[in-house]
Amino acid sequence: MTHAALPSIAFISLVLVAGVYQGMENERWHSSSNVADAARRLENVPRLLGDWKGQEQPLNIGDLTHLGIRGHMSARYRNSTTGDVVTVLIVCGRPGPISVHTPDVCYRTAGYTAAGEIHAKEIPIEGGKKRSVWAQWFRRPATQAASQIEVNWAWLANNEWVAPDNSRLSFAGFAAIYKLYVVRELPALESNRKRDASALFLHDFLPALEKVLAPSR
Repeated sequence: MTHAALPSIAFISLVLVAGVYQGMENERWHSSSNVADAARRLENVPRLLGDWKGQEQPLNIGDLTHLGIRGHMSARYRNSTTGDVVTVLIVCGRPGPISVHTPDVCYRTAGYTAAGEIHAKEIPIEGGKKRSVWAQWFRRPATQAASQIEVNWAWLANNEWVAPDNSRLSFAGFAAIYKLYVVRELPALESNRKRDASALFLHDFLPALEKVLAPSR
């Protein structure tokens, strides 16, 4: 299985392990114009960002609305200059099913093992500003090639991407939120891991997403 399939694994696990319980608990799965509008904005996610070019990677896992997922976008982005590749997944819905459950839950369910602790990353963006995301390294299952990945994730709230300590409480008052996953392969050599392709990608991607996904300012 290639790195292009990674978001599918994590997403399916996220839904199966966490989504049903959380949605039933919150009882917030009824239709909402705010949620529908938020889901439609995913159509505007850019596929071209400077040297980055995205190719859509459909999940093909059926209707997700009964699981609290009102919209999603999955793509593989490649940098034409450096050759760096990242895989992106964005999901949208009400805070209950979208705000909780970090990749340490869903990736482990898919057979991955943690190769490091969850840690915060500061992503510099335009205008001297910064955005925070969570990140964690994982080893692939033994049945796959012996390699490691890094998963980055954050939520869009109040028109900017954030990584709060308690996402469930932080987003309880929102009508709809987005959750972003960005996955990269970790180079085999430790000396090559200082180059963070995901951070370079997020530098361009996060501001672009804020422009197309955030409601009118």
